[in-house]
Amino acid sequence: MDLFHSGIFVTPREVKANKVVKLTYEGELVQSGADEIYVHCGVTNYSDSWENVKDYKMKRKNNRFYSDITVPNGSKLNLCFRDSADNWDNNNGANYSLDLQ
Repeated sequence: MDLFHSGIFVTPREVKANKVVKLTYEGELVQSGADEIYVHCGVTNYSDSWENVKDYKMKRKNNRFYSDITVPNGSKLNLCFRDSADNWDNNNGANYSLDLQ
């Protein structure tokens, strides 16, 4: 299910700390012809400050990019994406966030 209606898919739907989730990205950077995509992710704990931030290079298959990530402890998982030319898909500056279960 496209949780953000932006070509970003998260499996399983209920995201939990210390569990692995699969991210699939086919958003605006792919539509613009990006050859590489990186997911920039971290968590927040009832604040706007990101913690446990990591970048993962996503693997490409056709016009989709995939990555498995282990979700750190926190209250929300935050995501944004960039390509190799340093163009960002960050939900117009709001980032993509999921409440952790």
